[in-house]
Amino acid sequence: MPLGLVVLAVGILLERERPALAFVVGYLSHRPDDVLYPAVLGGGPKVWFLPWPLRAAPTRSPPAALPHVLGLVEQFAGFFASPLSVGYLLAEASLLGFAAWLWSRDGRPGLESTAAATNRPERL
Repeated sequence: MPLGLVVLAVGILLERERPALAFVVGYLSHRPDDVLYPAVLGGGPKVWFLPWPLRAAPTRSPPAALPHVLGLVEQFAGFFASPLSVGYLLAEASLLGFAAWLWSRDGRPGLESTAAATNRPERL
């Protein structure tokens, strides 16, 4: 939440309240997913990161990259082979559709600046 307050304060100072509020809403609504996703995969809920940066992350040596990534891929594939994955995919697709609907209803913000940036001639 301290990050959200800083972003809102900067947004107000720069007169960019809507993007600042959008960031805070997205950030805070993502937190429950970060807590519950490990539980969906068969572990317990992960909560150690929630008070960061007020509390340091647990210290442990980082895992070797390739075995760690392969383990995550194996865990991910195992989840999608289970019946639970259908409900998860439907929930994710519903959230994506809802976000697309809201974006469209809001006038598709950001689309104009993206189109303008892609139509600019490149400088060498």
